[in-house]
Amino acid sequence: MTKAELVKQIDELTPQQQAEVADFVAFLRSKKPQPSRRRISARGKFAHIPGSTEEFMQRKEEEKKLEERRWK
Repeated sequence: MTKAELVKQIDELTPQQQAEVADFVAFLRSKKPQPSRRRISARGKFAHIPGSTEEFMQRKEEEKKLEERRWK
């Protein structure tokens, strides 16, 4: 299916269905692997501290899933 065909099919959907498509696209984009964004500004005493809270939350979610699988 070409991009033009896809756009045509989306245009033919109801507004509610289009909103669902938009939500699904947002979901897919959130799952897209993000390139590592290491901060260069962390130097000296705090250079060993990991990056963003997003990275921390992602690691914690992975740990949580691993623990859930262990206890099943």
